[in-house]
Amino acid sequence: MLRRKIGDIAIDVMTEEKSENIGYNEFGMLDEVFGRAVKEGIVKPVGSRGGRLNPHPINNQTIVLNALDRDKRFEKFYIRICSRTVNREILAREFRLAI
Repeated sequence: MLRRKIGDIAIDVMTEEKSENIGYNEFGMLDEVFGRAVKEGIVKPVGSRGGRLNPHPINNQTIVLNALDRDKRFEKFYIRICSRTVNREILAREFRLAI
């Protein structure tokens, strides 16, 4: 039996949401992908190695984005968004299906 990957879950979520892209600015979708990956045992919650680090949604989202970056089924591109301090623009990763 083939083991599912984070990319498989991301494809499922994108299909359910009828979205062509997933990326840094889709916080709800990234959290949904991470939550399903934890339930399926693909990843462990961040901060689960002794509790020294507290889990944070941004850490969870980074795990999903990094997994999509390594998955050949996704094509990476960047969009410009405002930084958290809103005094400059930054580039944020976005992904679309390459197949």
